[in-house]
Amino acid sequence: YKDGRFRGTAFIGESLMRSKCFTKGNVTCGHCHDPHSSDAASNPTSLKFRNRPDQMCLQCHSQFSAKDAMERHTHHPAATEGSRCVACHMPRIMDALLFEARSHQISEIPNAAMTQRFGPDESPNACILCHLNQTATWVNTQLKSWHAEGANSPKGQY
Repeated sequence: YKDGRFRGTAFIGESLMRSKCFTKGNVTCGHCHDPHSSDAASNPTSLKFRNRPDQMCLQCHSQFSAKDAMERHTHHPAATEGSRCVACHMPRIMDALLFEARSHQISEIPNAAMTQRFGPDESPNACILCHLNQTATWVNTQLKSWHAEGANSPKGQY
């Protein structure tokens, strides 16, 4: 994309290597995926915590384990798609053969300025992927208001 993120799944590994989870947290593919899982036929992405997707992130980010902590961080009710870690930090923006795959540049957050600059086709925004009737300007307003409330969230966690 024009904003510098990878567009194709051929670069999933490189996306992961750009993330702070990889560079500072030593995350590997094996933290989230088990390529030899017993349920491989029904679990094509080999996710370890398929029925508890946030658990992949909570292995390291346990400060968000409590329902109220997750809601304060995501500004969405717990157990909704908007409160899933991957909804914001791993949006489905990578072209795969049959579907849109999740970005593996995990540390990314919705960047309204880039979407305003390049447009949603060249800088997809996780918020707008769900809130289809909204604009990058709306996202910018939301994120600014959340940052103003930032005292309730750990520094650097937005």
